[in-house]
Amino acid sequence: MCPVEAGIEGPRPEETPDGRPGVFVSIYAGGKKTALKELLERLIWVALPAEGVAVFDYLPNPKEMLNVGDKIKGLLGDQAVVTTDSRGREGLTVKGSEGSFFINTEFGVLKGVAGGNLLVYGKDDKVALDAAEKALAALLTVPAIVATFPGGLCRSGSKVGSIKYPFLPASTNHLFCPALKNEFEDSNIDPETNSVIELVLNGLDDASLLKSMGLAIKAIKDMPGLNKITAVNFEGKEELRQMLLTAPKYGNDDDYADDTFNEVTSDTMRIMAQLPDWAGYPLYILRGGGSGHYWGGITVGALPDGRKEKVLGVRQQLTEGKYEFNEYLDVALDKVLEDLTAK
Repeated sequence: MCPVEAGIEGPRPEETPDGRPGVFVSIYAGGKKTALKELLERLIWVALPAEGVAVFDYLPNPKEMLNVGDKIKGLLGDQAVVTTDSRGREGLTVKGSEGSFFINTEFGVLKGVAGGNLLVYGKDDKVALDAAEKALAALLTVPAIVATFPGGLCRSGSKVGSIKYPFLPASTNHLFCPALKNEFEDSNIDPETNSVIELVLNGLDDASLLKSMGLAIKAIKDMPGLNKITAVNFEGKEELRQMLLTAPKYGNDDDYADDTFNEVTSDTMRIMAQLPDWAGYPLYILRGGGSGHYWGGITVGALPDGRKEKVLGVRQQLTEGKYEFNEYLDVALDKVLEDLTAK
């Protein structure tokens, strides 16, 4: 398993501190300690030896900074001279036989979002690859999105753990593997699909990730030979999925869920009221359902209990084969994609 996931973003910087062409590189790690270790190794063994390279910190609004300057000075000694870039940011100029290598001494970190994924089902390898590459090009138009596998695509979709070998942290996701579709009764691969390619992407926030996935789906959904676009979210985590499905939910006349919600929100309001706002007055928050407010209701619609009769009606139509599923699905999908990809 890789300690970090990294990739080059699609949009390039309009300008760089030294005025030369550049790219944005994002690195995702499970923690700051790992991030610092892996960043240093890549800077020292990959960036520093490369001819003409300079490395600048460009993360917008970082929560913290990682100091790489002390480590690099410790390794390179008097070859590293403290200087500044054109923005006034401190850096090191490292002297080398080809010239000088510049690097900022600190790099920003913040909490990002990892694990976005799309599975592209094709009737054959060519269809799946063409669709995946087109989807990749679309999603990389969104700033701060990286597809972390080589070339942005993955032909070996994985799952957590292994059926045969418990010591493996990950293995081929057999339920989404066309070559194994006849060996497992619960395979998710249909008879017409013979190739599946996965796109795995990370981003700075949920909104960017959702928009990029929406653009990708929109770009390929009508391609001939494309059988399905889906995602793997709970494979290998069935216990968690069942827990979420069966957990009591607010708004469904469940006293436990409703009482818990009331307790949590009441405690939140009480604690917030003890804190001053910018003018020195107690902070005050309102609690209410979005659908219970006129403007909120226009967007949100009814809460789950308010949709109960409609849901039962749809289920009845589905049972009787009278529900125009594909027609409604197309309308819903177009609306979702329109919202996700809106500027």
